[in-house]
Amino acid sequence: MLSFPSLWRKMGKLPSLFIFWEIFSSTVLSFPDGKIDASCDSMLPKHRHFVAQTNLPPYAISISNTSFNPGDEIVVSLIAMNNSNFKGFLLQARATGGDVAVGSFRIINPLTQGLECNNVQNSSLSHTNGENKQNVTAIWVAPSGVRHVVFRATVLQKFSVFWTEVQSQSLVSSSPPSVSTLPSFLQSTSPSITGNDDIYICDRNAAIDHVEVQHAFSTGATTPTTMPLGKVEILATSFNNGIIKCSFISRNAISTHSRASDSLYYIFLTSGPSSNGKILKHPKRPFITDKKVNISSFAAVSGTWTTPMIVKAHGALMLIAWMTTGSVGMIFARYLKKSINQTLLGKDTWFQIHSFLMLLTVVATIIAFILAFVARKGWSSGAEAHAVLGCIVMILSFFQPVITFFRPSPQNKWRFVFNWFHMLNALVIKVLAVAAIFLGLKMVSNSPSLWMVKTMGGFVGWEALIALTLDVNLWLKKKEVYEDSNAKVKSEIFLLLIYLCGNLAFLIALLVGIGRS
Repeated sequence: MLSFPSLWRKMGKLPSLFIFWEIFSSTVLSFPDGKIDASCDSMLPKHRHFVAQTNLPPYAISISNTSFNPGDEIVVSLIAMNNSNFKGFLLQARATGGDVAVGSFRIINPLTQGLECNNVQNSSLSHTNGENKQNVTAIWVAPSGVRHVVFRATVLQKFSVFWTEVQSQSLVSSSPPSVSTLPSFLQSTSPSITGNDDIYICDRNAAIDHVEVQHAFSTGATTPTTMPLGKVEILATSFNNGIIKCSFISRNAISTHSRASDSLYYIFLTSGPSSNGKILKHPKRPFITDKKVNISSFAAVSGTWTTPMIVKAHGALMLIAWMTTGSVGMIFARYLKKSINQTLLGKDTWFQIHSFLMLLTVVATIIAFILAFVARKGWSSGAEAHAVLGCIVMILSFFQPVITFFRPSPQNKWRFVFNWFHMLNALVIKVLAVAAIFLGLKMVSNSPSLWMVKTMGGFVGWEALIALTLDVNLWLKKKEVYEDSNAKVKSEIFLLLIYLCGNLAFLIALLVGIGRS
């Protein structure tokens, strides 16, 4: 029988390697049997040289109810998403601001077991083996004496890859909460909205039908960088009738170190689409508080939904083009050809006025079209119908002066083709432009009554009334009902002046509304 020294001499350095491996493996191979009582407080695995992942975890915690009374049983599930799985986990319920497990679990799944944490039997839940899992479920029995509870989990995908900030939405006791709520997504930012911004995002994960709160950071108009959720208490989330709501309390420090000591910030709130958990460009105008607010305390805030000046300019130009210059230009072409017999610069006065007004209309439309693309930096989602109609109006408006330049002479036998095409194209443009204006006003209106949309409806009615009156006047003129030719001219000009007064009243009202939007 060999002694240890003789074995050492015969095997050289092999025993030292063997002993070292045994010591190292006992330290790092985790606990496949789930007996991880030592992690009750920190919820951290004892894995040397490895740290928790900082990207979004591919796991979620679902709960059967978001409110509770002492003794209630809540079904809790830890779920792997996107075809992922996990080997181990530690799941607890903790009170708001607390650092110990509360309540207890009733075991209903052979893959799970209870741990005694905080001197309470089954107050935490862990795995029973190191096999791959996609979901585990247990029943949590609610305790007394706590108001808000959130489930937290540390999930181990493999030895070197784990997440420590997997959280559920909050459970609230039957008593109403004593804190205010803030909607999301929002930013703590500077007034210009172009600096370094902390962002909290309220997003719906369609894969598990769950509303999540995310923490992110952005610099200027860049895609936000996802950050660990950190010290965030999620009070409540919901998704009803297409509306996402979430309320939470964040105890995280502001990410911008140069401003970390300051608690006064502007709050920036907006909404928009997302894809696979990543927010896309928000088409909605933002809400910005009127002044800096103290984000370290609860307070009601006021502010305005702001429309960028470039968008306001786009809307104002389209209103001027298709409410006033375009409409008046069409009236001159249709109703005043034979009523104004003077010439101007060698051509009929009515034609010169018509051409000038329609040229202004096309120029205003082109400028408004360019402003819209500059504001959105190209084509973007969120306003598809308005954008499509605007593009069609732009194209057809561009064709009007082009085909006019190549029009045949009045004596040409094909002149009627140009006349009908020119007239019908103008009519289509006017209808589409008005429809686009309706959609645009609805987008920028910040009044629950949508008074700007209703005002535009009043203008359409007013224009239809004047057009009908002018048509009747034109019909009577052709029937030679009037005996005094001078009276005929005066009636048409008189109707035009009445129309202009009403037109300008509607236009000014809408321009003021856009300016204040």
